[in-house]
Amino acid sequence: MSQFFTILTRSGAAALANGMALGQAVHITSFQVGDGGGAAYEPTLEQLKASTALVNPVYTGAINELKQDPENPARYYIEGVVPVNKGGWTVREVGWFLENGEMFAVTKFPPSYKSIPADGAATELPIRTYLAIGSDANVTLKIDPTVVLATREFVENKVVILEAALASHVHKTVIRNPATNHLIVLGAQHQTVVYDDGTSKTLKIDGSKLNVGDVIEVQKSTLAGRIDITNISGDIELADSVSEPSHYYPVGKAATLFFECIDVNQIKYKGKIE
Repeated sequence: MSQFFTILTRSGAAALANGMALGQAVHITSFQVGDGGGAAYEPTLEQLKASTALVNPVYTGAINELKQDPENPARYYIEGVVPVNKGGWTVREVGWFLENGEMFAVTKFPPSYKSIPADGAATELPIRTYLAIGSDANVTLKIDPTVVLATREFVENKVVILEAALASHVHKTVIRNPATNHLIVLGAQHQTVVYDDGTSKTLKIDGSKLNVGDVIEVQKSTLAGRIDITNISGDIELADSVSEPSHYYPVGKAATLFFECIDVNQIKYKGKIE
């Protein structure tokens, strides 16, 4: 098992089994993050399964995204967001809760310091993971739109975010509206390039500077302008919806495109959100 993972608690497994037996949906409504008591957090698998609460919860919020993996119906992608103004602690544990307050699942999360504006730099922290339930069950998200905190980044259409995305968001770099028409993206675990000034630009990715698993996220936020994406050290493996010959996303379209380094100097287009 990976060092960081998400598992059902015993009460969560019981709720899932009961729901399947009765033909009733299991509603996941909220999440909590905790600092694990403020020190090293190394619970055993059995301790996590038996847990009914986090060691030391520091923030509670509404879940804003839950999608079933179309390629694996027994797996769900789930997300919550810690807002910019919350923090000053290190996230080490995450709990996912049913509408009756029971902790359905728990995540051993990569230690991630959540900064606040007083630290001099702050950003929201997406809390994302895959939730494997072991069967094709009716698991749903019950949303109160008045309390959900939405991030601008939504799950890809085909749920292609890697399990390693938990760690990739720990060191996320954002570049907005680069001044030059050509930007060379170097190594970064998860780097976002945002274009929202309506100017056509070319994103040059230097695949030789990336590590396997690095993610480049290109946000084209306006309908004006065109985005061309090239790999200056090799090709980009593409799929549908992006032009094969020129790697571009056209004028009149707004979207977020995802690219991942899959091998030495090999970059693959992973999908888009429109």
